[in-house]
Amino acid sequence: RNKEQILAHFQKGMEHYQLREFDKAAVEFQALLKLQPDSDLALELRERAGFQQLIQMMFNAKLEKEAKQLLEMAEKAAAKRKGDPAKVKEMVSELEKEFEARWRAIYQLVGVGEFAVPYLLNYLSEAYLTEKSKQWVGTDWTDQTRQLRKEEIRSAALVTLRKLDREAVAPLIAGLNGPDPEVRRDAAILLAQAGDFRAVAALHTMACNPKETEEVRKVAADAVAKIVGLTATDLKPEERYYELAEKFYYEDAKVMPYFFDERVTLWAWTGEEGGKPGSVKYEEKTVSRLVPRFAYNELMAEQACFDGLRVNPQHEPLIPLLLAVTFAQLNEADAILVGQAKAPAGAKLSEAAVKEVQERRAKLEKALLIAQPAGKKHLYSVLDRAMRDKNAALAMSCIQALRRLGDSSPEVGEGKLVEALNFPDRKVRYAAAEALTRIAPNGALGGAKRVVSVLGNALSELTARTVMFFDTDGQVRNRLKTDLAALGYWPVEAADKQACLEKARAGFPPVDLALIASDAKDTNLLELLNTFNKDVRLRHVAVVLLAADPKAAEGPAANLIQGCVPKNVSKDDLGKALPAAFAKKDVPLDPKTEAVAIVQAIVTAVADLNPKTTSYPLAELTPTLIRLLQNHPDPIRLQAIRALGNLANPAGMDGLRQVFCEAKNPKELRLAALQGMGRIILEARAVSAEDCALLRKTLNDGDADLRAAAAAALGRAALGPEQVGAVLREQRIR
Repeated sequence: RNKEQILAHFQKGMEHYQLREFDKAAVEFQALLKLQPDSDLALELRERAGFQQLIQMMFNAKLEKEAKQLLEMAEKAAAKRKGDPAKVKEMVSELEKEFEARWRAIYQLVGVGEFAVPYLLNYLSEAYLTEKSKQWVGTDWTDQTRQLRKEEIRSAALVTLRKLDREAVAPLIAGLNGPDPEVRRDAAILLAQAGDFRAVAALHTMACNPKETEEVRKVAADAVAKIVGLTATDLKPEERYYELAEKFYYEDAKVMPYFFDERVTLWAWTGEEGGKPGSVKYEEKTVSRLVPRFAYNELMAEQACFDGLRVNPQHEPLIPLLLAVTFAQLNEADAILVGQAKAPAGAKLSEAAVKEVQERRAKLEKALLIAQPAGKKHLYSVLDRAMRDKNAALAMSCIQALRRLGDSSPEVGEGKLVEALNFPDRKVRYAAAEALTRIAPNGALGGAKRVVSVLGNALSELTARTVMFFDTDGQVRNRLKTDLAALGYWPVEAADKQACLEKARAGFPPVDLALIASDAKDTNLLELLNTFNKDVRLRHVAVVLLAADPKAAEGPAANLIQGCVPKNVSKDDLGKALPAAFAKKDVPLDPKTEAVAIVQAIVTAVADLNPKTTSYPLAELTPTLIRLLQNHPDPIRLQAIRALGNLANPAGMDGLRQVFCEAKNPKELRLAALQGMGRIILEARAVSAEDCALLRKTLNDGDADLRAAAAAALGRAALGPEQVGAVLREQRIR
């Protein structure tokens, strides 16, 4: 009885949906969910409505919650069926039976989803069915009845595949590589009917393959034309793969399915090219593997790049795109691990999930290494993409690879590294400046003055938390940017939903808190808040609502945010609200660690430069370097001392003297300071009376290294006879 009521509500709900009576449809779906259908019944409802139709309903604001709940329930039952190949094989074999059994099998196989496809492909093969028909024994079987049953089975397989629609697309694409021309033909027809852009590159390649049968080539060409229009022949197959890879890279909605699980399925053909029709079982060669959901788009983009290079190994544009995809995989793993370290206890990933990401990250570590054989021409191309996309993480990866390559010879695109000195993200600017000093220490790549300006900013880096603010209202963004900077936060601006998610996930800089406008245009607020709570790369981010209406923070949103402020919030009130949100999220953040690493890298780069052989105006950094001598970790102070000594600027003498005279300082710092003073004295060929007295006193120090440094400094000062005589008298050996 309960099932009958559920089915009745479902039927009415679907009728209202078809009539675009969404409010009435929502009432019916809410009623059926209150009756608590089990996962098997939910799967039956999904099969009746069609998977894609429920997906479309989920993007309807009035039906979003109900459709999503129903799909999630159905997925549990579908997962049970998917996990047992023996059961799937048994269901498929039912297609060989009489009418009722066949239709029952169709119904069940639609519930199995994509995992049924490889088995169904066998039934599209004439050779396979002919071999099967030999097993049908009995007086009723004649050549005519066997042929009729073969056609019935093939039709049943096609009906099932049509009902699976886009869910069948990935394994169907893999099946295009099979040895049976009729399977390739029917798969192309099914892909055309699904209208899925993911299939276009493979279909286009098949349509252009001179080894393919004329019938299959024509069907494939028609399929491409149906999916993308009459311009199907405008591009070459390798260009189609480039187009596909780029869409996956940017997570274009045209190619991104909707996933319910944390792990998703990738499909591939593992058989050899060609082969005799009927020579393979498709379930053995059309294979799947599970991957983390976050990695899906990069892995698909990577495969598309390699497929394109297989079609045409000379198609150069695929190389920098492949590098970008490889870097993206590494950066995504890093972002997840950073988020995990910063996430509060309740939002952390499981140990198994963390281990999987760590293992994946270890494999991806070679990304910076394998990028180097591609050469700087392609790396500059990737950097150009990063700058166009304002993708800080990708820019950082490119710059690091270029730095390791260390090649300063002329190359097309080398100006991109200088352009990166003006990148919106400060850490990219810092990395570009440091890389330029390493690649071209003489300043030959240009931008010398800008390099030094950026180096100075990096050396002045302050410890600050990063706050991203998202609002489609430009005036609100301008006000928040000013107020956040005044409050000591590092502001990151996002003008639309896509930018909001990209910048929050990027990890450069790692976002600690997100201010999200409740009334941003073209944005489903609850969907966005749910993403921040569920995405493993965003769980650590504290979320504060910029509420146009206080009621926006009520209901479901209340459990997804750590605070709420009005859109016209004053700077003072904002300053009070943000620390409270950090405390509520329990963000375990040590902002000093990052700043120390930045300053350490930059000051070391400056210290390694030779002021006499470079065009970088390093003397401008003297005041900043002097400030580093106090209240900084000793490794930073040591490099600042080295840099001041190399500059030999008299303005640095007071700072170096202060370090040397402080007896509590480590000997390493005091010795470096004394040696730096000696270099300044050498450059000036003179020494003040105060410093001369200090050096003479040091000659009597118990430490041999300090005495040697003091003696060398005095020797560089061009002392007069009287001063030399006084020193010799003091040091007279008795």
